[in-house]
Amino acid sequence: MQPKNSVSKSGGVTVNFRSADGVSKNKDDHSAQSTEFQEPIATWKGTSQSVLKYNVRYLCLLGVWSLTHSHLYHLFSGTAFLLGVIHIGVAIFGSYLSRDNIEELTLMLANLFIVCGGVTKLVFFLKDRSMYRRLVLVTDEITTRQRSYCDLDPALKSRLTISERLVSRLTLFVPAYIATVSIVWVPMPLIAYTNERRLPFVQLPMVNEVSSSTYALLYVMQSVPSVLFFNIGFGVDVFFACVMINAATQLRLLFHRIRDLRIGGRDAVKSTGSLCSEFTLRKNHERMYEELCTCIQIHQQLVRYLKFVGKAMDPIAMTQVVFSVLIACVTLFHATYSADSNAAFRCVAFLPTPGAQVFLYCWGAHDLMEQSESVAEAAYSCAWVEASGRFKRALSLLMCRAQRSLVLTAGGLLQINRPTFISVSTATLLCI
Repeated sequence: MQPKNSVSKSGGVTVNFRSADGVSKNKDDHSAQSTEFQEPIATWKGTSQSVLKYNVRYLCLLGVWSLTHSHLYHLFSGTAFLLGVIHIGVAIFGSYLSRDNIEELTLMLANLFIVCGGVTKLVFFLKDRSMYRRLVLVTDEITTRQRSYCDLDPALKSRLTISERLVSRLTLFVPAYIATVSIVWVPMPLIAYTNERRLPFVQLPMVNEVSSSTYALLYVMQSVPSVLFFNIGFGVDVFFACVMINAATQLRLLFHRIRDLRIGGRDAVKSTGSLCSEFTLRKNHERMYEELCTCIQIHQQLVRYLKFVGKAMDPIAMTQVVFSVLIACVTLFHATYSADSNAAFRCVAFLPTPGAQVFLYCWGAHDLMEQSESVAEAAYSCAWVEASGRFKRALSLLMCRAQRSLVLTAGGLLQINRPTFISVSTATLLCI
């Protein structure tokens, strides 16, 4: 008897799932275009049941993720992009004018790299918005499939709840953190230089000759794009971190599901000497094999899903690594050699941010790698000794596949893991 699981594909990712009533359902690539399939993420209200609802809504408020069909939202996204491009142009012009002032130049470059990173990520999301929508859909489908199994086990249900709580808290932490950093960076010129007109990031020579209203407008025009694209850059990083956290949780649940495989089900106890009938024993073996087939399908689904995650995350992770290294180098140089204590304080307060953004990727990807390797251990820990021959053969195939690590990369060149984070951090410090 084959397990009643169906296979579907969504955006190049094969999705296996079963309905709550045990009836199999099929969705193919064309069904992904239907209104019913897209409705859960087409509106703000439709995201209420999504695991990544806070990430999607946060990016929507920043102009990155459209949750409406209104053309006004596209105008909002275009305006945000235009503000970023204008700010980059002004920053390049200001850097040229201040090329002889190393302190002002390093401060401008740090801000320039932040905005460039945010603009680049915005372009990626606007260009491939359908791919990221499919990523959220598949993430929710995978979580829903194993949620029904977790409902039967309070310990596993607790693990899933803790993961969802971590995702929400991490997402809500970002705007609070950025608001705190912005309070330090943005108004500092007004506080530290009360007798002269200073702009927050890019110093322009004509600022002392303009009216007070024009000065205020220039101040706002520099502050708004900087804070906006700081939010966009960090928000995109946290989005992928939350995707990896959820995927690692699904692998943990699969670990427990495979480890608990035994004749008669996970709640069965070992025989105390009573003999089971041949029919009952055959039925228990069949049930154990079916559960293994379901676990194998889930594992295959997760492997394909993580390849899809790697494809979506690859260019953005590389973008963040490059700009984080540049920002860290410039900020460390400015904090080390600047004679201005206020500027040094601002740099030191901001320095952990680029490192934290890279760490989010490395931490999440390393956890995924470890959890994927643990599946082989779970297969060896189940009650395979008492199982049938076909169960052992299927289990050996699962162990062979699980021994191959799931490694995510940045730009197809750099493996994302904790050793990479340490290497990048060490190399950055040595450059200074």
